[in-house]
Amino acid sequence: MNKNKFHLVKSKMTKLSSYHMMIVSKHFNTIKDFINIEFVSKKFNDNMKKFHFNPIPITKLTIKHFPNIETLHLYNKTDENFGNGFIDNLKNDNHDYYEEINKRKSVTEKKVFYQIVVWFGVGVDVVNRTISPNIKFKNVIYTKDDVTKFGNKIPNSVKTIDDYCFNRYNKLDCINIPPNVKSIGDHCFCNCLNLTSVTISSGVKTISRSCFSYCIHLLEIKIPLSVKSMADDCFYNCYNLSSVEISTNVTSIGNCCFFGCCALSYVTIPNNVLSMGKGCFFNCCFLETISIPSSVTSIGIQCFGNCSQLNSVYIQPGVEQFYYQCFGGCIQLTHVDIPISVTSIGDKCFFKCNSLTKLIIPSSVVSISSDCFPSNTLVIQEK
Repeated sequence: MNKNKFHLVKSKMTKLSSYHMMIVSKHFNTIKDFINIEFVSKKFNDNMKKFHFNPIPITKLTIKHFPNIETLHLYNKTDENFGNGFIDNLKNDNHDYYEEINKRKSVTEKKVFYQIVVWFGVGVDVVNRTISPNIKFKNVIYTKDDVTKFGNKIPNSVKTIDDYCFNRYNKLDCINIPPNVKSIGDHCFCNCLNLTSVTISSGVKTISRSCFSYCIHLLEIKIPLSVKSMADDCFYNCYNLSSVEISTNVTSIGNCCFFGCCALSYVTIPNNVLSMGKGCFFNCCFLETISIPSSVTSIGIQCFGNCSQLNSVYIQPGVEQFYYQCFGGCIQLTHVDIPISVTSIGDKCFFKCNSLTKLIIPSSVVSISSDCFPSNTLVIQEK
């Protein structure tokens, strides 16, 4: 940092009160940051003494800088815990075993804290084996091993359902995601061939990639308000999914999210959705009508490709581009409103849309790629 920039930053920082500097410093990454800030202004002296917990990992050497710590936060498994260990679940050559977390560390004189807060992920079995009442686990992960031991009733302490947790678990016919769960991992319920019913609580924020793909007997799904985006392949080839309620807070629908959901005849795209990924509704062969709100600026490649029963598409102004084969193979499509916001229409956009006998292109469209329309479509381009 050059001298002028340093003085500018220093000038801005000294305008903060000592209380506000403490709040800001919670986001520092290193002990050096904490030490340096105390040299910026006298009012920031003893900033570290104000902390009753460690905002960053500390060691036997750096704990002296936080003399008033009452609660020890462990952010990573390798953090110094000052003799406050617990039994952890470890793996070696695909073999599970349990071991005291400090067993292979150098002996440390135990320091007593009011509470130990563990932020790194641990399994349910680890929580169950922990005797000390002052250890609190903030990221309990339900794993494939936990499913083997405890079944499909997810404990309320769980915050994350692990990747592949229930993958190919064909004993599962229904699942209730408890309110404390924040994240459902990649391929979590993928290939659960007998799963028919899922209840997702309002605490879930993340539904990850291929989460319910190939759940061929899943009938309906309701996405809670807490979810802001739907990942790629989320409901890929859920053949019998006939009812979908997408949260009004969802802003993006990922690639191939509802690919092959053949039973889906109707879906409402919420007004906050900005983008719809490639192949998003590809081969949704019973989808009959779709309305795209003005918030959507991008409709991905083959987004509605092969929707063979789709007959009407209503698009509000907002979309700027139709990509490759966006509606390709929609053989029953008879009506499309192209809004004045559209500037380009991609290759084979209406490929094989032989029922589309007339299409009005607004004057805003400046680029029309090759083979956009069937030969029997009357294309009227406004001027």
